This record gives sequence, C-alpha cells and structure tokens, in this order.
Amino acid sequence: LGDCLKYVSKSYPNLASVFEVGKSTSGLSIWGIQLTENITGPQDLKPSVKLVANLHGDETVGRELLANLTRHLVNNYGSDNRITKLLHSTRIFIVPSLNPDGFSASQEGHCESLKNFVGRTNANGVDLNRDFPERLEEGRKGTGLLIGRQKETQVIMRWISMSDFVLSAFHGGSVVASYPYDSGKGNEYSKSPDDDVFVQLAATYSQAHLTMPLGNNCPDDNFRNGITNGNNWYTVKGSGMQDFNYLYSNCFEVTFELSCCKYPLRETLSGEWENNIESILKYVESSHWGVKGVVSSVTGDRIAGSIIQVQGVNHNITTNKLGEYWRLLLPGAYTIKVHAPGY
Repeated sequence: LGDCLKYVSKSYPNLASVFEVGKSTSGLSIWGIQLTENITGPQDLKPSVKLVANLHGDETVGRELLANLTRHLVNNYGSDNRITKLLHSTRIFIVPSLNPDGFSASQEGHCESLKNFVGRTNANGVDLNRDFPERLEEGRKGTGLLIGRQKETQVIMRWISMSDFVLSAFHGGSVVASYPYDSGKGNEYSKSPDDDVFVQLAATYSQAHLTMPLGNNCPDDNFRNGITNGNNWYTVKGSGMQDFNYLYSNCFEVTFELSCCKYPLRETLSGEWENNIESILKYVESSHWGVKGVVSSVTGDRIAGSIIQVQGVNHNITTNKLGEYWRLLLPGAYTIKVHAPGY
C-alpha cells in the first residue's frame, strides 16, 4: 500500500504528497496521501477532508475504495471537469488503512471476524473504535486524553488535533450511513447539536449509493433511507472515532458501513466501486456547505483560536493558525458571532 501511494506521489508531484501518519503497534507504517491542485503552493480557504478506512482490520472494502479513489482523482484531473474542480477547491487526505496489523492478520473471503476477533482488532487485541475518549470525558484534556490508548488511536488523535479538517468519513461493515452520537442512554436517538447537518450528510451519501437507500441490504438491517443515528442503532461501549472528531475538533464525521461481508473476494470489489464512487464525490463536495472566512484584527493580523459561534447551535468551532474557519451549515439565515481572547 505504501509503495502504491509513493508511486502516485512521485508520478503526480503537483497533485499528490505521501506522508506517514505514524506507526502501528507492531511497527508498520500507517500511510496517508494528500491530494489537491498546486499542492506546494498557497491553500487559502480550501476545506480539508479526511477519508480514513480499515480501523477494523478485517473490514476491507473501504481500504480498497480509498486506494482506487486516489488513482481515480489523479488520473482524471485535467480531463474531467468535476474532478478538476474538486482538486482545485479542496484538500483531500486519504488514509486507506489505519489498522495495518489487523489487516495483515485477516483472511480474504471471511465475511465475519475470525475467532477472538483476530483481524478486527489491532496487534494487542483491542478494538480501536472503542478506544477513543468517552463523550465529554471529565478531568482530562490535551495530551492527557492520550494516556492509556493504543498506538493507532494516539496517532489518529494527534493528527486530528494538529489539523483543521472540516469533514471526515470512516468506512466499515454493513450497508448504512451512521451519524453522531454513537453513545447515549439505551438505544435512544442520541442527538448532537448539529443533527440537521449530520442527517443531511448521511442522506447525501446514501441517496447517491446504488443500494444503500434500500436499508435492508444485510440480514436484520432495517434502516429507513439507508441512514441511522449511531446510538439509535446500537450503543458503542467506549467512545468511537466519529464522536471524538465532533467533540474534540472542528471536524464532522459520518460512518459509512459499506458491505455485509467484511472481507469479500477481490473479484467483487469492482461492484463496490460502482456502488460508492458517486456517493464519495458528493460527500467530499459537501465540505463546501455553510460559511467560511478569515478572522483578522483591525490591523489585518489573522487571529488564530478565535471562537466561531452560531446562535442557537450549542457547538462552536475555532479558527486555525491562519485565522481561517469553515462552518458546515444547511441553507438558511443564521447569526454568527466571533470571539477572540484579548479582542
């Protein structure tokens, strides 16, 4: 996988840049690639989207989709107007496998996890999507949140906290778009302050998918229009990556479950690409919803860490080190207030 991403980066130096997010528990590299036009030049007000797959190592469809997506974007830049516009206006970060140890232990053709969840978990036998901080975990913040967590979890948490991602997606098993919150009381609908945005993001993906809107692709599935509130489906014991993104950064993340079979045979993957490519493109394009801008002082100095508050929505975001912000919102009239320490 790393060699494939390096080849793309070398072949398209103006569009692609490969990087190592970090190391897995066993020391394998967790590779990523950034794709955007004029990649070494100014990127003013381009929203950043991250697409991360294979958190559960035996759920492999997302891994292959993101590898294919990388090639699709660079190969069609300059000849396909939609792709060209997307890379002109958006920074796309792709991490096909967050759990390379689990993937290495998985077996092709197994639709369920192996005994003792080998492959699903990391090399320590830990389910990484149960390893993130609990919702609103008290008494710990900053680097304190990393204590006691797996190497892969620490890697992605650090990356999220150091970046200014606007939108994110995580690919897993089943066939449904699941949105925050993933935890709550019982199986109640656990509503976030931006529930309207999350519902529309999930619906945007599902409606463009060739089978997801049916809502009954897998045994026992019954998802209206192919979407669900995470906790309303089942409660995540321990917090997942989706809620962490929303609660501890500016990033909105939706979980896209893509296949009833965790590790399908490779000859079936072309069908999965056709099922998902339009959904992926529409989802990345949705990073341009809402408002964006720059916060600066009367002297023109950009102000990092400014608080962007939407009246009536109990969820704030902050500006990045360049004073830039992106606030996902649905069409409508809003009152937006900006606060900055010392101003």
